[in-house]
Amino acid sequence: MKQIDTLKIEKVKVADLHLHPHNARQGDVGAIIQSLENHGQYRPIVVQKSTMRVIAGNHTLMAASQLGWPTVDATVIDVDDDQALRILLVDNRANDLATYDNGALTDLLEALVRSEFGLQGSGFTGSDLDDLLAISEFEPMAEKGKDPISDLQEYLGTVRIVIECDAELAEQFRLVDGDSDLDRLRTLLNGG
Repeated sequence: MKQIDTLKIEKVKVADLHLHPHNARQGDVGAIIQSLENHGQYRPIVVQKSTMRVIAGNHTLMAASQLGWPTVDATVIDVDDDQALRILLVDNRANDLATYDNGALTDLLEALVRSEFGLQGSGFTGSDLDDLLAISEFEPMAEKGKDPISDLQEYLGTVRIVIECDAELAEQFRLVDGDSDLDRLRTLLNGG
C-alpha cells in the first residue's frame, strides 16, 4: 500500500460521484442533512480517482444529493481498489471505536443549551442531555466504591432488566427474583 502524501480539496459534481457498493455502514442521512443545512460542508468527502466512488463520506453525498447540491468538496485520491476498501473500512471502524468523556460532553451540552441557538446543529437533543445527566448521577458512586446497581435500585424501586444475549450466556445466567441474581448481574456488569 502506498501512503497518500498530498491532499487537494476540489469541487466535484454530485452527478459524477458514485456511492461505494461495498460500504457496510448505515448512516443517519437525516442528521447529516440537518448538519449541512446548519453549517454547510465543513470537511471534504474522499473519492477514489479511478472509479469516482466515495470511500469516506457516502452518507454526506446522499445528504447533499437530497438537498439538491450540484457540487461537493472532495479529496480525490489515486489508490487501487484494495486500498480504497481498506480506507473505507478504517474510516468507519475508527469512528466505531471512539467514545465520549460523558462529563465533558455533559458540560458542553449544558453550555450550548443555554446559548442563543440551544442544541440546534449539534446532533444532540434535550433528551440526550437528560440521559447524560441521569447517568452522571450514578457514575461518581462507582468511582467511590459504591454499588451503582443497589443505588439505582433504591432510586428507582423494583426494576425489571431485560438483557439480550446469546443462548450460551442465557443458559449460564437466568434472572429470577432474589438477591443472588443481583449479585450475578453485578458480576456480569463488572466484567466477571
